[in-house]
Amino acid sequence: MIDPELWRRVAPALSAVWSMTAAIVLGALAGAWLDGKLGTSPLLLVALSFTGLIVGALQVARGLKQSDDPPDPPPP
Repeated sequence: MIDPELWRRVAPALSAVWSMTAAIVLGALAGAWLDGKLGTSPLLLVALSFTGLIVGALQVARGLKQSDDPPDPPPP
């Protein structure tokens, strides 16, 4: 079994990866769908993918800022 302390250390990195991936994929899917509906291919795909990249980067930066907070002291 994996040590719970390892999960605590890895959790911020996993969260950052998932946040970035989800933002880009959702932006790309929404852009592709809207391009199909509006006939603007590939304008909205590119625009919303780039927007997803920016949103994901902001989420990662926010997560890194929160992870810089000092950890709680170990229990006695």
